[in-house]
Amino acid sequence: MVGTVSMTTYFHADSALLEQVCERHVLGVAKALNYRHDYFDQPGELWSPDGQLLASTHQLVYFKD
Repeated sequence: MVGTVSMTTYFHADSALLEQVCERHVLGVAKALNYRHDYFDQPGELWSPDGQLLASTHQLVYFKD
């Protein structure tokens, strides 16, 4: 099986916001938008306990037998 992954990550938080979050729990959200013809399309997000977006990602995966 051969696979290729393309992943882009965007950081939306500055050091002050990360200091506020520190060791508190964050919410991770991941979705599967499309699983078809050996392609997988997936976005994801990390949110602070106060509802501020910390980071987001988008990945495209291709698998071939």
